[in-house]
Order: sequence, then structure tokens, then C-alpha cells
Amino acid sequence: MSADTTTATAQQVAEPVADAILRLIGLDSIVDDHEFDAEIGHKYFLLDGNVITVAPGLVVTLTDSTGDWTVAHYGSTTEIADYGFKLINDGQVVELYQMGQFIAAEDVTA
Repeated sequence: MSADTTTATAQQVAEPVADAILRLIGLDSIVDDHEFDAEIGHKYFLLDGNVITVAPGLVVTLTDSTGDWTVAHYGSTTEIADYGFKLINDGQVVELYQMGQFIAAEDVTA
């Protein structure tokens, strides 16, 4: 991986990047539906009724269907908030960090 990094800005996250983030946190297999909202970002509706949102700045949140904090067998709102993401290699790879420690990387596929 290159040392070249791209800093997240207020620009919307591209769908392939949001999809890569879902794969990194292991929730891509329980996505029931996807919706893009220009003000919020990418909303992924999970089979259990919870929602993962990938917002501008690579901010990822987990809520229940009403937007409240939630706890599920795969994580909680607080645990998901501890994740950090960084785009590297000119936006071709997403890295996952938890509490500042590198965990994994995923190629962005279009």
C-alpha cells in the first residue's frame, strides 16, 4: 500500500467506498436495502431493522429504525462509533481502524 493518503472531507462518500466499509465491518451479508440521501449519505437497512449510515467524512453510525442508539449481536452504536476509516492509494483502498489501531483494509470496487 502506498503512503499516499486522501483525507476525508465533507464531500459525499462514493457508493463503492461505502460498500467497502460495510464489507470491512462484516455487515454486507445482512443488508436488506440501500438508499442514498444527499443530506445524510448512504443508508443501509439491515435484515434486523437496524440501519448503518455512511456519511460524509467516512463517519459510520449504527441506529435502530427510528434513529436511536441500539445494541445488536454484531455490535452497538458505541462500538461502531469507535471505528475509523481512511482512504489510501488515491481512494482505491479503505482502511479500518478501531480505537486508533489498524484492523484491516479492503479494496474499493466499482
